[in-house]
Amino acid sequence: MVPFSPDRAKFTASTLIQTLVFGWLAHPDARVEQLAPCAARVGVDVSPQAIDQRFTLATAQLVREVLLRSVQHLIAADPVAIPILQRFTEVRVHDSTTIVLPDSLADLWEGCGGSTTTNTAAALKCGLQIDLLHGTWTGFDLADGRASDQRLPLQHTMWPKGALRLADLGFFNLHVRAEGDAAGA
Repeated sequence: MVPFSPDRAKFTASTLIQTLVFGWLAHPDARVEQLAPCAARVGVDVSPQAIDQRFTLATAQLVREVLLRSVQHLIAADPVAIPILQRFTEVRVHDSTTIVLPDSLADLWEGCGGSTTTNTAAALKCGLQIDLLHGTWTGFDLADGRASDQRLPLQHTMWPKGALRLADLGFFNLHVRAEGDAAGA
């Protein structure tokens, strides 16, 4: 991860995230002109151009890290107390979804193509593993929309001994399954 560093324009990582989150919560399609008053509300007096200049790779990575850490707390839930699941050390459910993005993001997130002429060049694949037994998540992946489930990094994380993994056929791989067996999962 490229670290976000405060710059000459008064933003810290915290105030930039607050500006973006509060601004887009109030107006999901907000432009930089609408985000500038949100920055002022969190104590940063900047122009719309100053906000526009913050849309960099470092900011994108900062937002990704905040998302990952935030979702970890949101996904935590009460554990499942079904007796049949108690025989496992973990019960991991692994799945993914693809989110279509505007074509302008194709350089960051390569899409799958499609039958329409717009909004097919960029897409984001989100992979998630949750442990039903403990009510926690065990991993989250972001990849190009065109990436197969087989290529997600979570596909290749080892399971703890005694764990059960549930996934659809998109994740089926004999080599990965053999590794799980060898680990005692």
